[in-house]
Amino acid sequence: MDTSDMILIKSLVVQCVAIESALASTLECLYNRSCWDLIRINYARNGVTNLMDIPPLDANIVSVFSINDTVETLTYALLLENFTVNVSYDQFYAKCAPLSCTYTIQQPFNLIFLITSILAIYGILNKIFRLVLPFIVRLALIIWNRIRKQNSSINQSTSIVEGTQRNEHQ
Repeated sequence: MDTSDMILIKSLVVQCVAIESALASTLECLYNRSCWDLIRINYARNGVTNLMDIPPLDANIVSVFSINDTVETLTYALLLENFTVNVSYDQFYAKCAPLSCTYTIQQPFNLIFLITSILAIYGILNKIFRLVLPFIVRLALIIWNRIRKQNSSINQSTSIVEGTQRNEHQ
């Protein structure tokens, strides 16, 4: 490569990777008329002529950035440094003040869910009845036996009274 074809551009950093070169460089040359002319002439030699009417950047325009800031600094300034979301449902409901809040979930009919639910209910009822029914049957038998004993004692006392009354009348 012939060194006479090379031009030196102030503020352009050349590194191994193109993106590193671009990020480490500054835009200082774009503010300088003679440096900008070198870039335009070099592009014109390679057939790019639409840069001819573009003037250099104006250094007198007020900016928070310096002419010497790197492209990396400018890029970071374009991106969000910190993104914070502050959600306050209390404030939302205080402003909105709804009287009630309802929502509906629409789901399609699920046959498998229905079958498993029925089987689960059957299984649960089966377990409950196996635990509870013996106690209920015992309780029912106890009550039944007491009622029978009371009825039989009433019948016996009635028959005794009737028998006594018959003996007295005879």
